[in-house]
Amino acid sequence: MIITWVIEKQITLQKDGLFWKEVPKSLFKKELAGKESIQDDEYMQLEQKICVSHVATLLSARAYTSGMLTSKLKGKGFESASIAHALKKFEEYGYLNDSKRICSFIEQKLSQGYGPMYIKAHMQKTLKLTFDEASAWVEKECSAVQMRNALLVALRKVKTPSYPALARRGFSHELIQEALQH
Repeated sequence: MIITWVIEKQITLQKDGLFWKEVPKSLFKKELAGKESIQDDEYMQLEQKICVSHVATLLSARAYTSGMLTSKLKGKGFESASIAHALKKFEEYGYLNDSKRICSFIEQKLSQGYGPMYIKAHMQKTLKLTFDEASAWVEKECSAVQMRNALLVALRKVKTPSYPALARRGFSHELIQEALQH
């Protein structure tokens, strides 16, 4: 199949004259300049190259999990095969390490005085993990001592320690009761 395009705010790709998808002008314009059309397989190679380049740019700014990158790249219009290729490449290089990123995220939230329920919910939203994945990570990484230390931090941060204030920070009923009795 032959792929052609129309450049406006977005680049509109067409397969055999019919709309196929839109991709960001900022990512593809330079690569498509001077060409009128390309073959399907040539486009897929080009997209993989651009996807790898874009992942490198994203990872140079901050740490991401595979789920976060997948979400960003799908939003930019990349195909699943190109995304998988880029993520695999960066995992092989050692630049993409989900477990390291997740562990540091949990440690950060604990040091800020948040409990396991808050951390799980925030992991789902921010790191794009499922509830089961987030629960497994929190159970694996959070010891009872870490939970008590996080609760102590929360008690210092909350102006007037109360059950609702600590529950909003994600602590269990038992830990809150224990903390408020002391």
